[in-house]
Amino acid sequence: MTRDPKWARVREEILLFCHRMQQERLVWYTAGNISARVGEQDLVAVTPTSVPYDTMVPDDIVIMSVHGNIIDGFRKPTSEVPLHTLVYLRRPEVGGVVHTHSSAGMAMAAMGRTLPPILTGLVSAAGGSVATAPYARTGTAEMADFTASALVDRSACFLRHHGVLAIGSERGAGIQHGICGRGSSGCLPPSCPTRVGAPSSHLRRSSGCVFGGRNRWPGSAPNVKRQVSQGWNVWMGGLPKPALVRRGLREMA
Repeated sequence: MTRDPKWARVREEILLFCHRMQQERLVWYTAGNISARVGEQDLVAVTPTSVPYDTMVPDDIVIMSVHGNIIDGFRKPTSEVPLHTLVYLRRPEVGGVVHTHSSAGMAMAAMGRTLPPILTGLVSAAGGSVATAPYARTGTAEMADFTASALVDRSACFLRHHGVLAIGSERGAGIQHGICGRGSSGCLPPSCPTRVGAPSSHLRRSSGCVFGGRNRWPGSAPNVKRQVSQGWNVWMGGLPKPALVRRGLREMA
């Protein structure tokens, strides 16, 4: 079978991202997994199961179809294949999926907390607050089903009693979103309640969000799509909007 040159490139990139995840302490040994779309085809490259990141080589990365069929590779893919492939099938705009096990992220997942939009970096990366998806058994399609609602208008969520899932339109974006979620989670002390009050006007502007609830913010449209999160309603269309974020950050300067 002739190998597509794109496969070699994406394998190299995934290995690079694996090493970056280790450096950022998002994963350790064989925990976590990462995948990326391959070109314009319905193919994804995904990390193998039970292979330590520090000994992993490009050929260990498995090329699969979005329907779960192995196209190229001698390793067994991660046990979280359904979580990755179903995201790609349902979200054509997603180009990369990262599942991490940072200490702060797992703490939030274990407690079932929602991370409020407390930092500009978090809002820019994740799109707002980061919710915890309901518990599902590892390696099941149910896990992907349960993350669907938590990822509406967001690029990251916590997996109950498990870890963190981050997505991005490009291969490296999911890692960036996971890092921001991990760092922001670490800012909350264990005793801090998840509801910390309504975000400041600066964060509202930087996220491009419209907030409502019992005390609606002036000018919030009554008919926009809203998602209830920790006492206030948050709206944002699609993945985080870079133009809105940049405009908001300029206003804060």
